[in-house]
Amino acid sequence: MIEIDVNTLVLPTPSNRIGVEEAVRGLRDTLLKEKIDTFNPIRYAALTPEQQQELAAYRQALLDVPAQAGYPADVVWPVPPTFV
Repeated sequence: MIEIDVNTLVLPTPSNRIGVEEAVRGLRDTLLKEKIDTFNPIRYAALTPEQQQELAAYRQALLDVPAQAGYPADVVWPVPPTFV
């Protein structure tokens, strides 16, 4: 699995908003794939109910990135749960 540190990530600097939006959505999709989609049903069932809620909240926060006020130029990335 690739570890992505969104705090040190440097996005490409395309000359238009569409390029920035594509880069941000690409990162968001990668985080969803690497952090959330790796939970198969057996691994998910082993989580506590609180951890399942944290994971669901993190997933939803990633999905909500495009709805942020500063999107796509100023994104506040959600922090993944410690067990992810």
